[in-house]
Amino acid sequence: MKDKPFSLVLCAVVFLAVKGASFAGLPGDFDLQAHRGGRDARPENTLPAFAYALAIGVTTLEMDMQITADGVIVIRHNKDIPWYMAKNAWGRFLTVDEQPDIRFWKLDDLRKFDIGDMSHDAPYGYWDSHGRTQKKAPGTNICTLEEVFLLVKAWGNDC
Repeated sequence: MKDKPFSLVLCAVVFLAVKGASFAGLPGDFDLQAHRGGRDARPENTLPAFAYALAIGVTTLEMDMQITADGVIVIRHNKDIPWYMAKNAWGRFLTVDEQPDIRFWKLDDLRKFDIGDMSHDAPYGYWDSHGRTQKKAPGTNICTLEEVFLLVKAWGNDC
C-alpha cells in the first residue's frame, strides 16, 4: 500500500446549537434538529437549507464536513458530490463517472457545480424520499464551514 497516496478526509458531524430558537407547540427545552440542514425542505448541506432551518426555528444544525485539496473545510456528507445532486456549467446533471472527489479538488473548482437541485433519476429512492419535497435553489454552490458560522451569526447567534 506504499504506492497509494494518502489523503486526509474529515468526516465529522457538527452540531451548532442555536440560542433562543423555539418552535411553536414544543417544550422550551426540546432540541429541534435540522439533519443536513433539513434535506427534505431544501438541498442538503447548503446555505439555503441552513437559512431555512434557522427561519423555522431549529435549535441545532447538523452537518457533515470534508476537506478540499487546498485545505478548506466544506459541508458535504460524502467525499464525492453525487451525480444526481450536481449540475455542470451547462446545467446538465453529472454522470456517475463525473462525480468530483472533494479531497482532490480545490474549492474554487468545486464551486463551479450547482448543487441546488436533485435529479428525478436519483438512486435508492432519494427523489421520492427527499427530492420531491425539496424546494430547488438554483445556483447554489458548495459552502464552507466558515460560511455556515457566518450565517448563524447573521441570525443573531454566537457559535
